Amino acid sequence: MTRLIPRRGWLREMARRYAFPCRGYWSSVAKDNLPPDVITGDSTADSFNWLVSATERHLVRRRGIAYLGESDVTAQVGLLESVTKNLSMNMTCRHMLDVQYPSATPGSIVGPTALYTDQADTGHFGQLYVNTSTQGTRKVLGHEMGTLASPGTTHYRRAVARVRPDFRMVPLPCLAGGSGTQAVLYNRCTFPLMRALLAGGAMKMIQARGQVFWGSLHGCPAKWDQRSNPSTSTGSEQVHVGPWGHLTPLPLFSVATTASTGLNDKTWWDGDQFYLAFVFQNEDGSFSAPTQCRPVNAVLTSGRGLVTVGSTSGTSSYSNLRYLLPIGPPGTAARLICRTRKTNVSTAVTRPAGMTPQGATSDIDAGGRKLYVVDIVRDNVTKFYYDSRSNDDQSLLDDPNAVNPFYVWPLPSRYCGEAERRAVVGYTRKQHPCAIQLAPVGGDRPYVLEDGSTPTAQGTPSEGSGIGATGFGPYGDYAACWRLYQDTAGAMTLLLRYAQIPAVTITNDLNYAIGAGDTVQDIIDRINNTTLGDTAGWAAEPVPGTDPGIFATNLAPSVFDVASCTLGTNSTITVGSSGFSDVAIGHRVKVQSGTGTVPANTVVIGKASDGSITIGDENGTAVNATAGTATLRFWSDCGDDSWSNTAATWDVGNVRSYLGSFPAVIALRGAYLDKLGFDKQGLMFTGSSPGAAQQAPQNFFNQPANRGSAPSDAGVFMGTAPIFPSPIAFYSEGIFALRNTRDFNTGVDQDYHLFRLTPKGLGCIQYGTIAWANGWAGCLTREGYLVTDGMRYHIISNALLDPARATGILAYQAMSLASQQGSADLPQYQTAHALVVDGVLRLSVKPNAAIA
Repeated sequence: MTRLIPRRGWLREMARRYAFPCRGYWSSVAKDNLPPDVITGDSTADSFNWLVSATERHLVRRRGIAYLGESDVTAQVGLLESVTKNLSMNMTCRHMLDVQYPSATPGSIVGPTALYTDQADTGHFGQLYVNTSTQGTRKVLGHEMGTLASPGTTHYRRAVARVRPDFRMVPLPCLAGGSGTQAVLYNRCTFPLMRALLAGGAMKMIQARGQVFWGSLHGCPAKWDQRSNPSTSTGSEQVHVGPWGHLTPLPLFSVATTASTGLNDKTWWDGDQFYLAFVFQNEDGSFSAPTQCRPVNAVLTSGRGLVTVGSTSGTSSYSNLRYLLPIGPPGTAARLICRTRKTNVSTAVTRPAGMTPQGATSDIDAGGRKLYVVDIVRDNVTKFYYDSRSNDDQSLLDDPNAVNPFYVWPLPSRYCGEAERRAVVGYTRKQHPCAIQLAPVGGDRPYVLEDGSTPTAQGTPSEGSGIGATGFGPYGDYAACWRLYQDTAGAMTLLLRYAQIPAVTITNDLNYAIGAGDTVQDIIDRINNTTLGDTAGWAAEPVPGTDPGIFATNLAPSVFDVASCTLGTNSTITVGSSGFSDVAIGHRVKVQSGTGTVPANTVVIGKASDGSITIGDENGTAVNATAGTATLRFWSDCGDDSWSNTAATWDVGNVRSYLGSFPAVIALRGAYLDKLGFDKQGLMFTGSSPGAAQQAPQNFFNQPANRGSAPSDAGVFMGTAPIFPSPIAFYSEGIFALRNTRDFNTGVDQDYHLFRLTPKGLGCIQYGTIAWANGWAGCLTREGYLVTDGMRYHIISNALLDPARATGILAYQAMSLASQQGSADLPQYQTAHALVVDGVLRLSVKPNAAIA
């Protein structure tokens, strides 16, 4: 029977028992004896699902949720159940976002974007299942690339000149070493198995500023602009996939002078010298890293960004300097022109009045550590800037928000989330895999936008039929590629070259054998000193956050040979002495010399150890070799090995880079990254102090104010909840509030600190159960479902679990399973999930071990 209580007493009793944020429910059955069949029936063949009615204050069974575009909405099967049966690699749906298609009429095309990853703690498989421009059509992200046998005929034509690709993806490094050493695969989603490696190790996504972001613990954190075409041959959407982080400008430093005409326009003089740099400002208000300044050295005989005006022995004056501005990627709202203070190196003895006092190059900072803002061009189309601001004391703006050398790309992470206007990543690697950004900057490339349109000199965009497809345009007659080859002895050679599409003409711009003492910075300098056949050259920048002093021998090759491989008559190939340490799942393989054969288009689909691999086709199905002993060639197929029809010379392992706003990256080896390890308790959050960009998901900094960690007994990081005023950080052995207690919340990054909410052991046991609504957040713990407002916490599932007696329908999840897994990095299976929909907290769990 139900006990009736006067309204005042009833409310007081409910507040005492359940407090915030739920009013709970009332039952005449003892809460610790509530049998499972009261709520769910006696079925043991399926997971149990409840929702807590906000109006009736009791538990009810839910059938499921139909997603928009589902073929039979009455069945309410849901995306999770209908899709996982059709995917290989044992992947599970980890997270879903409701994504509005950007080019559609608001509300017309909305659908789930689902993140799938495999169930192993060290798993490297992960992909996104997305809605396309045709309502209800869902595909794996990157499907436009097709396969080698049936390539995308519209969106990335692999042997056709003067065509702009609609699928524009910066090839991203993925770590996919199986049970052996983690190795790097450069991934442009070229075939199905590569697409299944795009989000390895990611458990969460965030959606912000019209983009979806994910952390890729076993790869490069990435972003997608929420667009997708319905097939490899239909649709006209321009799809962008790239690294999570702002690209650094890759300028062609070009400075021209205009002579003064009278007494009032003598602003620059012969011998004036300074370092010039550029910064991109994104439309969310955040800024990229500034371009690197480099002094004169044995490789860079003119330095990098070092501007010397006119003659070094004259006394002529100039009215302005004209700079060629770099074009930014999509989303660039402005370009900042920056420079150091100037000196004057003219050797003239007799110096006219007003000429800059004589100094020396050593007077200015060769590292460009102190850059000032000269001006801001508030568009992404203007070609030139005319600088007459030569007065160091009055013309230069010191803006540490705009010019911040501590800007970084976020580290690879398992979890990402939000917290008070900030993006958060946690459970991270200690090193980003990307080392170098590079792109050709010669020909017409500096004058073309990423979408192929050509602006006029002063900023009027002109979308012409050529779409940047002049002879030396980014989408023109020549394909500029980099190729890092490693021979059987481990020696590496970097090639920068271009091919006339699809003719036999191939020209090497750089053919450099990397020495044992070379650093990443040395390679960047050599790239910046190249000259293309179209009179300009390549540009390179260190990836923000990666130390350019790392030895270049730690760079990951795009193609390499392994000698003395033993091929049998099955799908297994072996080698001695850990010869397959650089081999990644997803690498293509062929016999370079020796005996034995592998089928055409063979791919590595498994790696049992550094001495044993399994081969298969592009879908991951095993294929057999023929017996022999051979030298095998492995390479990353980015769809760029058919630009030239001279296969013997062009060969394989080429990675095309189009222009500064659509570049490529060179990554570090997996073995190097694994030696540095993981920070399983650490988190990074974007800068959002007063005066800085707000809600800017790429605004990360490697500064103490933007890093955090819980105590060593907190377990591993599991996620966040963005409630105000104290966001919640969930760890496997404790729950913490991220509070700003100074002066009633200053909003300054450095004033946020983690404060413990729960005792040790009362932490999140299933990351999928983290949920939040207005002013509260919760998760499943060893004592049941816990909710908190950032100051207090309560368990609201007492009717479902009695921890003292280990009874109730949550006992398997909260006690038996949790005790087996302890504070494991990742539960073996995702067996519980929570979600707030329409004011209702929905909890779905696996109630016992018998359910698959």
